[in-house]
Amino acid sequence: MGECEGCGAGEENRATERAVRDCARYSLTFSLLAILALPSCRRATHDVLDLLPSMAVADRVQQTTRIDFDTVAGSVAEGRFRFFREKDDTFVLPPRDLPLAFQHFTGTIDALTIAGLTTGEPVGVPIDLNGAGVGTWLVGSELSAQRITLGPDVVRKGTNVLTLRLSGLKESVIVEKARLRLLAIDFERTGQGLRSARGSFYYKDSKIDGYWQDASCPEIRTYVPIKVPQPTLRVSVGREGVCQASIEWIPEGGAVREVLRISGEDRGLDEESVELDGEGVGCLVTRVSAGRVLWGSPRIAVPGSAPMRATVQARRFNLLIYLVDTLRADALQPYGYGRATSPFLRDFARECMVFTNVLGHTAWTKPSVATLLTGLYPSTHAVAQHDRFLHPKIVTLAERLDGFQRLFFTTHPVITRETGYAQGFDPAAYASYPQKQAPDVATLLEAVLSKLDRAAPFFLYVHTIDPHYPYDPAPPFDRLVLHNGSLVEREPEQLSKAFIAGIKRHSAELAAKDVEYIRSLYDSEVARTDYYFGKVVSCLKAQGLYDDTMIIFTADHGEEFREHGGFQHGHTLYQEIVRLPWIVKPPKGLGSPGTVRDRIQQIDLVPTILELLGRPQATDLPGTSFAPVFSGGTHDAGTVFAETELDSRLVSAVYDRWKLIMTVPANPATSQLELYDLDSDPGEARDAGDAHPMVRDFLRQEIRRWEAEIAAHRQLSTADATRILSDQDVEALKALGYVD
Repeated sequence: MGECEGCGAGEENRATERAVRDCARYSLTFSLLAILALPSCRRATHDVLDLLPSMAVADRVQQTTRIDFDTVAGSVAEGRFRFFREKDDTFVLPPRDLPLAFQHFTGTIDALTIAGLTTGEPVGVPIDLNGAGVGTWLVGSELSAQRITLGPDVVRKGTNVLTLRLSGLKESVIVEKARLRLLAIDFERTGQGLRSARGSFYYKDSKIDGYWQDASCPEIRTYVPIKVPQPTLRVSVGREGVCQASIEWIPEGGAVREVLRISGEDRGLDEESVELDGEGVGCLVTRVSAGRVLWGSPRIAVPGSAPMRATVQARRFNLLIYLVDTLRADALQPYGYGRATSPFLRDFARECMVFTNVLGHTAWTKPSVATLLTGLYPSTHAVAQHDRFLHPKIVTLAERLDGFQRLFFTTHPVITRETGYAQGFDPAAYASYPQKQAPDVATLLEAVLSKLDRAAPFFLYVHTIDPHYPYDPAPPFDRLVLHNGSLVEREPEQLSKAFIAGIKRHSAELAAKDVEYIRSLYDSEVARTDYYFGKVVSCLKAQGLYDDTMIIFTADHGEEFREHGGFQHGHTLYQEIVRLPWIVKPPKGLGSPGTVRDRIQQIDLVPTILELLGRPQATDLPGTSFAPVFSGGTHDAGTVFAETELDSRLVSAVYDRWKLIMTVPANPATSQLELYDLDSDPGEARDAGDAHPMVRDFLRQEIRRWEAEIAAHRQLSTADATRILSDQDVEALKALGYVD
């Protein structure tokens, strides 16, 4: 979020921002040509949405990153509108009432012009302005522009709220050319769904437009990432009154340079282009000393054609997600580990796509598994504490896969049907076993898979917990344990609850060989997991299901072994916790074995599965499908966020090679910041914030922006997702080392 210096927003501005925030906040923006290119305008809405990923976000010869000048207290973005300049914008609106706030300053708005179409029967949509009915918009199966008179008795100076009463419709509406005289209504801040772009946060396939700035907020600083030398800043500039304004550019480590000066009286939008310099992160400073200036569609353009999206051929397949609790990626041989923890996975990986740069969004099991199964951030699904559960209002991947046989097997005492994780799975295909029962899972699956209906695909979720505390490898897997560790002398209390509690509080004195011994116990548990996962794969082969099944071997989070002073997990967001193993065996004919180094985030999985299966995309999800990777394409997850709040709240943001971890105390002004360069310092040992203050401020801006978005898209309250813990729940948490 851009930072406003010396800003004193008035009540009118705050009212505008509240009205905008209360809008149903989702939309999609795309060219009218995309609709005209369809065989028929009567195609369903999801067919239109399918076109969006392949379209350029700017003109055909440039790649752009849009800049969001959104600032605090609504001082700049007053109503989210823009001057209209002969551009045809088309939007898809969901069937619910849509309030749109705008500011009116001078002149007369005498009419609203709006056109739309739907695939159903013609429907009259009432339109209100400031609570008064102003007419009915007829939406049918053909585009028809209509003009609705807005008299001076309902249009007022300052804040206005126009409401389209769409809740009576049964399906989404395609809207084209919504205009108020010279102003165009900005539908881009409506509904749900968000995406992380290259350094800025913006709504899915939309444009960021229309930011007023005046002398009441004389300076706005916005941090912008730059990946190529000499990019171009493009911005449309409008003026009201006698204006004096400028834009300055400060590259990281460089001098301030004025790149644009604006002066003069009222006029419409002028397109401005200025060359920038530097790489990494720079700071744009917009200044206004007199009048009012509209910054329209600010964006960074770099030379080159718009990226093309690899074609994805949807197909039917079975899906197995095999999740191993508390499994570090770097504890596995396919990820370069030197100890023989995973001989089966080492060989299995030769048939798989090994994703080496996958990041999760939290530090412990309940929120991570909820995110994996829903595609939502922890703050959105609200499973952030031990007493939370996955609410039935939250839609899971299993619920989206109608027509599948859906099976759920768990050995985790809190990832169960009772806590909501089996939503959408077949009740008769649910099995819960005591922890540390990987052998039983393999045996059970052999019997269950043999009884599946081969006419229908299956989705099988398996959750095993062997590497989790208490580390207690059973023979013969205990052979990896180092018997020269000093902890051997403390048996049988070497891993007692009291001792582990002391380790977590940093009160236990441990030599390096003690830590190595504990890690050896963990590694032995990993070896046990590897062995029994091999049994599951063998079972699939024996049943003739292997070729047509996508197997995803993954984890919910990692584990700490004093890399940053602690043990176990849940309390930090360092890479040993949030970097996840993803070993994917695609169904036959999809993808090629090899290493995938593209950055992927956990929330991208659900959109990817849906696209690969040819299912409609879920527009309420924040992730982006990486399905093109299976066809030789690439994927960029943009800025990746993680959060945990078991103790104090921690939030992290990873962009390019940089990672910021922010500790959020009760007073956000005293937040602690840690910046790491993951290329030169993968172990996150050296805080680089003082050496790279702009990068630090940019990622802090990203976190603020993201937290504002997830707050706006939260689907239920904390109280809705809270349950009273039973005695059995508490005992399970104690057994796992979560509570004393």
